[in-house]
Order: sequence, then structure tokens, then C-alpha cells
Amino acid sequence: MMMSESSSSSCSRRQRLLNMMRTTKDVYIPAVQNSLSQAKLSLKNYYNSYEESGETLPFDRSIMEVSDRELQLICYPSYTRIGTDKSYVTEVRGMVYTNGKMNRRNRLIFSICKQLIKPTASPDIEKELESVLVDDSIGSKDTLCSSATVNSSDSSSVSSSFSAGSNSTATSQHFQEEILRERLAGFLNKTIPRMPIIVDLVDRDGNQETEFTSTDEYGLFQIHTNTSFLPRMIRVTVDVSTPISTRYDTNLIEDSGIAVISDIDDTIKHTGVVGDKRSVFCNVFVNSFSTWLIRGMSLWYNTLKDSENVDFFYVSNSPYQIYPTLRQYISNEYPMGPIFLKQYAGNLLCSLISSSAKLKIPSIAQICSDFPNKKFILVGDSGEEDLEAYVATARNFPSQIIGIYIRSCKESMSDDPAKDWAVMDELNSIISEKYLSVIRRNTSGKNKKKISPPIPPKKIRITKEQEEDIKKSKLLCSNTRLDKIHSPKTASPLIHSINETKGQPPCAVNIPPQVPPRHCSRQSLSQSPTETTKSAIALQQQDDYALYSLSLDNKAEEWKIRLIKAINTLLDSGVEARFMFFKDADICIEDSISKIRSIKE
Repeated sequence: MMMSESSSSSCSRRQRLLNMMRTTKDVYIPAVQNSLSQAKLSLKNYYNSYEESGETLPFDRSIMEVSDRELQLICYPSYTRIGTDKSYVTEVRGMVYTNGKMNRRNRLIFSICKQLIKPTASPDIEKELESVLVDDSIGSKDTLCSSATVNSSDSSSVSSSFSAGSNSTATSQHFQEEILRERLAGFLNKTIPRMPIIVDLVDRDGNQETEFTSTDEYGLFQIHTNTSFLPRMIRVTVDVSTPISTRYDTNLIEDSGIAVISDIDDTIKHTGVVGDKRSVFCNVFVNSFSTWLIRGMSLWYNTLKDSENVDFFYVSNSPYQIYPTLRQYISNEYPMGPIFLKQYAGNLLCSLISSSAKLKIPSIAQICSDFPNKKFILVGDSGEEDLEAYVATARNFPSQIIGIYIRSCKESMSDDPAKDWAVMDELNSIISEKYLSVIRRNTSGKNKKKISPPIPPKKIRITKEQEEDIKKSKLLCSNTRLDKIHSPKTASPLIHSINETKGQPPCAVNIPPQVPPRHCSRQSLSQSPTETTKSAIALQQQDDYALYSLSLDNKAEEWKIRLIKAINTLLDSGVEARFMFFKDADICIEDSISKIRSIKE
């Protein structure tokens, strides 16, 4: 009887549990799902309301709409250095994004760009493109890279086709549009914020150090890691359900020797920043690599690398979106090194021609600070504000900067393009006179040994009899001179008394004749006073016109003012560096190598 009661009670408990499970499955789970659907719908309506009002979104809703398979990862290799505590410091940089879809906005941008590369493009096309490319960097996250260099399944095929296209000289419209599509892709991509990132640093012996970080609001990540071992390989992984990763070798740079910090646009690559916007756009997005080459620059850099083992860093105002293209060009023509570009601000055309030196200084200063025992040569151009950026760097790191070379771009030195090189020569003359000669004198003064003062001669001692003879001799000479003065007009009473005591009559002194008066020069008989006045006025007008003509060259005068200010800053900071403007890089090879070898000695 009792067993039947216990079995019935256990059955009733099982029944209650079953009923609860059915209730949870049939009631609670659908309710939760319905709540989540409503929440998702509310969030979408919330973001849509922001989009319609034109306000900035506080969070990128694209992260809700992107699957793991759509994610792309690109890394920007930097360098590994030895820290103050003998550890190894490695910088890891990169970005997470998805390929830009050809929505209405992107189709419009691409269509306008196709019109812009045509020779018949009107200025209205530029304005139309600028109006579309309003700065929406928070909402659309239009940043950083092209799919040509990402670690995806089709990256190799894209990269190979891109390489073939970039080096071709074909001029067909269809081929130009294909190149345009490839190089413009980075500006149409969507970056993904707040994505978890895993960074693994591994050495040859299997030692491993792991760091965790996440992308910022622009989809970028940057991390500095410290390891007790020298890492040989870096593996970066996006930590999602279907992880994507990429790996690359580290680049150890020693804190010694010489390095070059170089600009890119119009320094090692023809961009034409001082030209019109359409020309700049075509140079960047359509023209082949062969049109980018600047005579002598590749030879100079490769000579420094091969003969003096110089390290290279590239710092530019170019936007990160064209990083893959720039990296491929540099690897083809120049010694490889870390590339530091600027963050895209939204306006495509302005991002290509911006010349603010302030954007370069932080990256340059970081490099100099990371390698305090390394000497640097700074190379830039006259099309941007490289002079001010490099002088500011030399002021902050006076003992590390050993050379400043500014390439003179066409139409940047003078109002008259035909006078560009004359202005360059004049600037170099100012540098030689007011800077290089001064530091040479300072250097020779430091190296010159101080000469001891001469030993004074010993005083000759004489006897009293010799002193008396000397006094008598001086008195006799004095009387003889007085006897020769005979003029009654000029002789003093003392002289008269001396002559009279000797019984000699006074004699007249020979007075030289007076200088005849000067006669005023007469006018030429063949030229009337009126003609003389006119000639003088004409000569004066010619001089005034020459001075007036020189003052019209505003660019040249501005360069002189900038140069004098730069020289004063360098001298005040105690910077002893080679400094010149140049047209052909051939002259820089011998000059820079001579400076490097003098430093090594």
C-alpha cells in the first residue's frame, strides 16, 4: 500500500516536470524570441531614424548585419625594436573591414570617378564628387584598405591581376576603369568596430606570447607588445565563430647606424600635388607605376641600402586607403620599410592633396624617439610643408638629424615656372652662406687646438754708466731736430731762444704750395641739360622696374622667408646637418654618403 503511494507521488512529480518543460517550450521560449525580435526591430528603427535625420550614429549598425564570412583582415607591418629593459617591443597594426557593396552611394561615387578620369571632364565633376564624399567617417566608416592585399581566398588572384594591370601601358577606357575600380575599393569598404583581436608572437624555438585587443570605432587596431624573446612571426586573428587570420614576419631594426625617413608623394612617386585635382586623381587611381617613377630617386635609395646598410621609413600624407598600391610600388622600386599614412577624413580629393605638416610630425617623432642612438636623413619635397616638418623634427632631435634634402617640384618654387631652378639655386646659395659655412666654422673652432701665448722676452739689465750715455744720446738727437726748424711763422719762442744762443740767424721753412681749387665738371657739349635729366630719369625707372619685377615673385620671396626661419631654427638648436634643395637625385648620392661615412668615422 505504501509502495503504491510512493510510486504515485513520484509519477506526479515527473508529470509536473514534464508540464513545466512543455510550458517553457510552448510559452516562454516563443515569448523570449518575440522579445528579441521586437528589440532588434526597435534598434533598426532607431538607427533608421538617425539616418533620416542626418545625425551621427553612436554605434555602427553594420556590425549587426555582417556575417563572419564577410569579414576581411589586413595588417600594416611595422617593426620590432629593443627596449630600454632589453626586452623586444613589437608594434602590430591592422584593420577589420568588409568589401564595400555597390549600393546607391557607391555606384554614384564610381560613376562620378569614371567621368573624372576622362580628358573632357569639367570642373563641375570635381564639385559633384566632393559633394557626395561628405565626411561620414563615423556612420559609414569609409576607411583604409583595398581587397588586393587581404588574407582571403581570392587575394592572390586579385593581387596578380592588379600587378599586371598597374604595370601595363594600355590606354583603353575599359582597362582604365578596371584599374580605377581596384584602387578605389579601399574608399568604398566598410570598417567594423569593436571586433576582438588576438595577436600571437612566436619565435623559432616555439616560445609564444599572446595579446588581446579590439578594433576602435574606425575598425583599426594598434598594439605594442613586450617579449623577452625575439619574435620571428606574428599571427593576427579576428576572434569570431569562424576565425580569420593572417601572419607575417617581424622586422627587427637596431638602435644604431643610419636611417632615412622619406616622404612618398612627389618625393619617390610622381603625384603632382601642386597641380589641379583631376591630374592628382588620375595619377593616383589610373596611371601606371611607370609614370610614377622619379629619376634618380630609386638609384639613390638602393645605393644607400646596399653600400651603407641604411634603414628606411616612409611617412606620408597619403590616406591609408591606398596603402596596398603604395606598398606594391615601393617593394618594386625601393628598399622596403614600414609605411605610415594618415587617417582618411571623408573627402577623397582633399585627402590626396592635403599638405599639413602636422599630420607627419607625430609619426616621425615616434620613430626618432624609438631609436635614440640612430642618425636620420630626412627626404621630402617642396610641394608640401616637408621643410617645416623636418626642421621641427631637427629642433626636437638635434643630435640625431644629419641631413635634410628637399626635392624641388615643378611650379612650386616660383610664380614663373621657368624660374623654378633659378630660385632653387638661390636658396642653396643662402644655405651655403648662412648655414653650412657657419657650422663649418663652428666645427673647425671646436677641433682647433688652443695655442699657448708666447713667452715674454727677458728684460735686459744695463749699468748706470750705460743709462747716462743713453740719456745724453737722446738729448743730442732732440737738439738736432730742433735746429732743423727755422720758420719764423711757425717756430715757437723756445726755438728762437735756442737759435739766438748759438748765434745762428733764423731761416724760413719751406712751405708746400697750396692745392689748386677744383673746377666743377661741365656738361657734355653734345648733350643738353634737358637730355641729361631725361637719361637719369630713364635709368632710375629701369632700376625701379627691376626691383618691382622681383617683388612680384611671391612664391620665391615666401621661400626665402621660410628658409631664413628654418636656418635660424637649426642654428639655434645646434643642428649640424647637410641641407639642400635638389632637382636631380644624382647630386645627393655622393653628398649623403660622404656625410654618413664621416659620422661612422
